[in-house]
Amino acid sequence: MRISDVGADVFGEPDAAVLRVLASQGRAVSGREVARLSGQNQSSTRRALARWRTVGLVHGDEHAHATLFSLNRQHVLWDPIERILASPARVEQVIAEMVHERTGSRGTVALFGSVARGDSGPDSDIDLVLVAGDDMQADEIERLRDDLTETVEELTGNAVQVVEVSRAQLRRMARDEDPLVESWRRESRTLSGEDLTRVIGAA
Repeated sequence: MRISDVGADVFGEPDAAVLRVLASQGRAVSGREVARLSGQNQSSTRRALARWRTVGLVHGDEHAHATLFSLNRQHVLWDPIERILASPARVEQVIAEMVHERTGSRGTVALFGSVARGDSGPDSDIDLVLVAGDDMQADEIERLRDDLTETVEELTGNAVQVVEVSRAQLRRMARDEDPLVESWRRESRTLSGEDLTRVIGAA
């Protein structure tokens, strides 16, 4: 699953992009504006708008110089489609809740890699860094890591890589200017616990 753009996997990139743009607008907009905001070319945008208009998910109001498009939020299909488009946030919520439930305020979990950067593909791994509390037992941490891996792989179909480090290990890695720590500083996105960049700084 393309976590960075799950709608593109399900509906195709132009169709998903058109829906995202219309969902973000509080007014009707022209096809040219939809193309500009979505980053799609005008011909792809025109075809996508026509498809959604045929289904009834998009309204098109004809005017003298342009057709203005808006999302039909009352359509029976919009609710499930909206949930599909929001599914990456649900995956992140599951990760955050699982780590918080097991570690409280002691643990930090963050995304890094292509998913955190927003440029993941359908086959991209979901990379997580887990900084467990120093008072957690090794077997507790291992169970959490295994449960995270199994749960997220089941939710998404993507392979999951969990890098687990203690604060002591993080201190050593930061002191040694480990490239992995540098990448976490640049691109990580914390889902639960103290922000990873602050944890690195404190280390």
